[in-house]
Amino acid sequence: MNGYWLYRWRGITDEGEMREGHLLAAGKMSVRQDLINQDVQPLTVRTIGYLSSGYWHDGRLMDLTSQLASLLEAGLPIRESLRLLADDHPRLGWRCLLRLLSAKIEQGHTLSLACGDFPVVFSPLYCGLLALGELTGRLDRCCRLLAEHELRLGQLKKKVRGALRYPAFICLTAAAVLTLMLTLILPEFARLYAGMNAPLPAPTRGLMALAAAAGDHCLTALLGALSLYGGYRRVCYYHPRWRQRTQAALLYLPWLGRLVRHHNLHQLFQTLAITHQAGITLDNGLEMAVRTLHHPSFRHAAQLLQQHIRQGFALYQAFEGQRLFPPHCRHLIKTGEHTGTLDEVFQQLARLHEQQTYRLADGLAQLAEPLLLLIMGGLVCAMVIVLYLPLLQLGEVFGDF
Repeated sequence: MNGYWLYRWRGITDEGEMREGHLLAAGKMSVRQDLINQDVQPLTVRTIGYLSSGYWHDGRLMDLTSQLASLLEAGLPIRESLRLLADDHPRLGWRCLLRLLSAKIEQGHTLSLACGDFPVVFSPLYCGLLALGELTGRLDRCCRLLAEHELRLGQLKKKVRGALRYPAFICLTAAAVLTLMLTLILPEFARLYAGMNAPLPAPTRGLMALAAAAGDHCLTALLGALSLYGGYRRVCYYHPRWRQRTQAALLYLPWLGRLVRHHNLHQLFQTLAITHQAGITLDNGLEMAVRTLHHPSFRHAAQLLQQHIRQGFALYQAFEGQRLFPPHCRHLIKTGEHTGTLDEVFQQLARLHEQQTYRLADGLAQLAEPLLLLIMGGLVCAMVIVLYLPLLQLGEVFGDF
């Protein structure tokens, strides 16, 4: 499940009092069961909308976590803090979620267990650090660490997506311009030249043939491309190994592969840094990293590290033979283990790969912009020159007379 449904309900209590409200749930049956458990007989349950993972991961979790840390540092109880955040939040879905968390805490649940019931919103790292804060009595400190982690991770994701979004926009614009030229402009030139009864140059004939094919089969090609994309998504859904192979192949692309590699390395070492700083063991920190990483190759590498740690190896020894990790990672971690400064080494590696990710993202945008514009302009200029070749030849013929 990649999201939750938002419902509006109306019901009547055992005392005959009418009530109404909103609930987040996986389905209508779940809403009805929750209301019955609260001694409310549901009368109507209406669907408002589906809140996907994108709704929950737009930076608001970082803001809420920071505000929660401030309220806890001020001495407010966790249940009252959640209610205050719910009352002040502008978005209905978040208000419902915060009230659900407050209700679960009132029923005797801990905050980490309550958040664990919503894995789309709260990652394993998030719930694990909350659990540690509850055990140590430093929930405010753990919330502050989580807010800083979410802030840095959000900024990095925004940077990477921005670097990839602009080249994609240029490519789509170029494809749209070329399609319009092939389907609208070139047919007019074809009709013009057909009335001249003169032989056309070979490049012009080829371009006219391409325009005719595009006009006849444009819709078929579009439907075929959409079908291929839909088929690929379906294959990846039912056979995850295909998706893993595709994501692994991205690592070997000249520029994009380095960007993906440094981004995942930053995410891994940032997770280890924050868990080690919070006092979580290395084994549990790697477990959280495995559940947090999305790239299958790096997730598998983290699992191998965890296996070596459980077998009694030092962390720097576990890095031996791991091709995804640069040599400096092993050397720095070895130094950190020998000097007892492993948390500082994790933070240093996280910052290093974060800087590399920013640098590559900026470089990709700076390189792609002029290159794609040059390709697009070159294609358009070439098409214009090929189109006007017959007119230039006619000008030469009239010039001879």
